[in-house]
Amino acid sequence: MDLDAVTAAANVVLDVLGTGLTESCYQQALGHELRLRGHVVECEITIPVKFKGVHVGAVRADLLVDYRWILELKSVARATEAHAQQLAAYLRHHTECNGGTPTEGFLVNYSTAGAGVEVRLVTAV
Repeated sequence: MDLDAVTAAANVVLDVLGTGLTESCYQQALGHELRLRGHVVECEITIPVKFKGVHVGAVRADLLVDYRWILELKSVARATEAHAQQLAAYLRHHTECNGGTPTEGFLVNYSTAGAGVEVRLVTAV
């Protein structure tokens, strides 16, 4: 899966659903669209967070695709660097707990400002 494939699937969801919905609606629809395209998709995966070997909490990523890519969805006017940093942190903690994958993910924003779908590749730092 690459940036073009994620963008194409995300645009199909936007074309059918339109703008102005919640993140969870887009999450379920994008997960379904990716499954229709032959991908294995898990929704709302829990990622443990450890500090010096001690479990200190957990975060939830929106979609895990093909056991390899995390997709973090937003429904805001514009995705920010803070959103990308959030995904990078998810990738880093998931990698630490799962032996090296995933190290890449996609930030997908269904813009509430009418800008369509923004898709950005993010790597673990």
